[in-house]
Amino acid sequence: MRKALALIGGNTFEHIELDDEIVSDILVRAPVLRKIPADALEDLVLRRVKPLMTAEEALQVDLEIDVMIEEGAP
Repeated sequence: MRKALALIGGNTFEHIELDDEIVSDILVRAPVLRKIPADALEDLVLRRVKPLMTAEEALQVDLEIDVMIEEGAP
């Protein structure tokens, strides 16, 4: 049970600083960065989320990540 609670609420966050007039920071759960590189996340936020924001607000974004594994012929 202790491990389950740690998995639910014990996530650590990474702080990514951006040099942008609208989006200056991204706080992301560390496990997300094992699925998508930080630079790809920055690009996604700047292209898709930034147009929805103003400099005076904070916005929470939920990501759904699908992992596809393809194996080539041996």
